[in-house]
Amino acid sequence: MFTKINLIKIVKRENIIVFGEPILLNHNDYGQVYQLDSDSGRLIVKIGFKEGEEAKIPGLGSHRLRNEISFNNYLNKNKLTPKLIGFGELKKPIKCSYLLYKEIDGDNLARLIEKDLINFKMLKIFYFSMGQKLKIIHKIRLSSFGSLSNSYSDPKINWYDFISEVLTKCLAQMELGCFADSIPVLKKYIDIKINLFKNVSITPRLLHGDYEAWNIIVKGEKIRGIIDGEFAFGGHNLIDLVPELPFNLSDNKKKILKSKFLSGYFGNSKLSVWEKQCIDFYYNIKMITHRMVVWEYFMKSADSQELKIERKKIDMMLKEIKKQLNKSNI
Repeated sequence: MFTKINLIKIVKRENIIVFGEPILLNHNDYGQVYQLDSDSGRLIVKIGFKEGEEAKIPGLGSHRLRNEISFNNYLNKNKLTPKLIGFGELKKPIKCSYLLYKEIDGDNLARLIEKDLINFKMLKIFYFSMGQKLKIIHKIRLSSFGSLSNSYSDPKINWYDFISEVLTKCLAQMELGCFADSIPVLKKYIDIKINLFKNVSITPRLLHGDYEAWNIIVKGEKIRGIIDGEFAFGGHNLIDLVPELPFNLSDNKKKILKSKFLSGYFGNSKLSVWEKQCIDFYYNIKMITHRMVVWEYFMKSADSQELKIERKKIDMMLKEIKKQLNKSNI
């Protein structure tokens, strides 16, 4: 584990004086998150371990934190992310990346929802604002699809080839886990729906990659910050338009929030049939690309209630995919 002594060295390198003991907020195979008070205010320090040394699951490691560093650098001008204090690499004792920033003054939107501290009228306002903020992020064009920290991205590759390769890798990882029995159904569904992107020109845009209430900081009636860009990448903007909706709300309220979110993003523009089909497809594959391929990792860090909720989401996703395949008589 990364020690507090090394953490203090990182902070002091930025000419910051620390008051009191740093508090460990989170620790897993991906890295650590600390909170500490200083003469610069309350700070958050994220430590991402080098891939292959401390990260035990494929896809986790310091490259995710480098993604977040790049994401923050893109968005700081729009004041949509916390103010960066410093970032870089540390070679001893564990090679890692670190990100140091000022904590945002506000509340985590998901926690307000979870603790029933926000009324539905205000929630609708926030989801509309989330759509508006995401549109600002998506205005940033990138040179290629893929990870922000990957300097080997091919600017010539198109979205169809990129997303096809990503999904093929996801299914291959699933073959080693507890969802292997679901692969034939998922592969059948993907083989059909992936044709939505064939011969279609799509410009790489800056994506958050995990845009949901857990990563939104609010105060009063305004969104004060968008955090946790470790999944950020260059891709098709519509794949970001499927935020995970609060599980403790009714289906009708979830439908209303989804509508508000899309209204904030598209304004008065009417979605085309193709756009609706893309969003529906991205909604279904989100559980494949995000949770299912790291299920064993998730089982280590989640409590029993989180596992139960996640398992339910995955079962619902598989049920919906089977329903769509049956409806099409395929």
